Amino acid sequence: MPFSKELHERLAKLEQEQERQLQEIESLQTIDFDRFDANLLAPSPVAAAKPIHSIQIPHPPKKKLGKGYKIRLDFGNGAPASEWSEDTHGWRSKGQGSCYADEHIAGQKLAELKQRWPEYPLIMFSVD
Repeated sequence: MPFSKELHERLAKLEQEQERQLQEIESLQTIDFDRFDANLLAPSPVAAAKPIHSIQIPHPPKKKLGKGYKIRLDFGNGAPASEWSEDTHGWRSKGQGSCYADEHIAGQKLAELKQRWPEYPLIMFSVD
C-alpha cells in the first residue's frame, strides 16, 4: 500500500523529534550528579518566611436560604431544573443555586447569563 506525501512528511518529523529526544537523554546521562548541589532544591529560609496572602473576590450579596431571588434553567414541566450558583460559577441541582437578596442584583446576573447563553431558557423567580 503506497503512503501519501503527507504521511511521509509526518513520519520524517516524528523521526526528527525522536532523534532530538534521544540526544537530550544522552546529554542528561553525562551529567555528574556527584557534583550536583542538592541544596539548590531546598527552599530558602527567606522564601519560606514570606506569608502567602490570598485574594478575596467579593461576590454579590446572596444567601442560601430564606427569601430572595434565584435564576433557573426552565426547560418545562417534568424536565430536571438547574439553578445558577455563584460558588461554583456553574449550574447546580434544584435547591443548590445562589439566592440573591436583591431583585436588582439578581436581574443583573440574569442579564449577564442571558448574554453568555442567549439560547438557554433562563428565568428569575422569587423564593419565599
